Amino acid sequence: MLSGICLVSGSDASEAGVGKFFERLMKGGKQSHKPNVREVDYSQYPTSESVPRKIHYFWQGPIALFRKHVNAINSTAEINKASYEVRLHVVPIEGEKIADFDALLKHVKVKDLRQERWFADFKKTPRYAQFLASRDGERAHPASGADIIKSELIQRKGGVWNDVDNKPLKPLPAALSVPKGKVLTAGPVTFNRWGEVLGFHSSSFATHRGNDVLSAINVESFNKFHQLKNVIYRIHPQTDNPDEHFRMISETAGSLHFSRALMNVDPVLRKEIADLATKGEHFNQSLVIFDQYIEPVVTTGAGFLDKKQLETAVIAMSGQNAVFADDPNAVVLLRDKAKRGEKVHIVI
Repeated sequence: MLSGICLVSGSDASEAGVGKFFERLMKGGKQSHKPNVREVDYSQYPTSESVPRKIHYFWQGPIALFRKHVNAINSTAEINKASYEVRLHVVPIEGEKIADFDALLKHVKVKDLRQERWFADFKKTPRYAQFLASRDGERAHPASGADIIKSELIQRKGGVWNDVDNKPLKPLPAALSVPKGKVLTAGPVTFNRWGEVLGFHSSSFATHRGNDVLSAINVESFNKFHQLKNVIYRIHPQTDNPDEHFRMISETAGSLHFSRALMNVDPVLRKEIADLATKGEHFNQSLVIFDQYIEPVVTTGAGFLDKKQLETAVIAMSGQNAVFADDPNAVVLLRDKAKRGEKVHIVI
């Protein structure tokens, strides 16, 4: 179950508590899009496909922010080195080099995403515009870009995806297999802030190379983006409310989109997630496996608040039912940042 929001701005840990107000900020929001992907009859497929023995990570941004994830990545690489190659795909910022990342990591192959062949092919597709918008839009959202990269990379190359802040619990099985067209996932979560939607987090998953079902889900993500391209990563009244903005992003390319779309086309996965949630359990021996090997993140993505979004947050926090009524310093903190026009980096 998601436990709320953590705000991170610079290195001041005292600011982390401010983000909790999003946990109860303006519940509701827009109705979700329904995936147009048809339900698939898996009985036509062979019993299983091998999952390539590679664990993939992605990072875009300054190395200073990356450093806090180094221990988790190195630990994962260490305990899985006998069976898996670990790769970090990086888009370094200006002035930083791949070698800077390589120097921090052990048993990890660091690759410049911009030089990879699969990424060159991806740049020729319409969805590349979605990735660029998530990076360069007026209200860019780096974690949304990572969601796009993870789904495209794993669809093409196969293997295991792992978010950089996940911590290993024990080694993955030496070999993983999955029925063709299916995906191995993390355990059930309930998106309480967005209407108690049952799904699973996309921080860890795996599949075989060339998963056509995942490809269709990626197309659906782009179709949603295309409908919202003048809104989703731009300064717009519909994105002024941070919570509604993050929901829009998650429904378009994040965990809400991924879990809803995949559960829509896979009745077996849908039943497994529901059954586990009912029992209060987190994994089984079929498709929902990763919580026994990896401690999943309990957040739903990182982004930034600009001045207008900060002002909206301050208004919400300063009201009669303000979440942080017992912490006036939190309101003052955001109000001061709003006046200065500063952006605040948050993890929700």
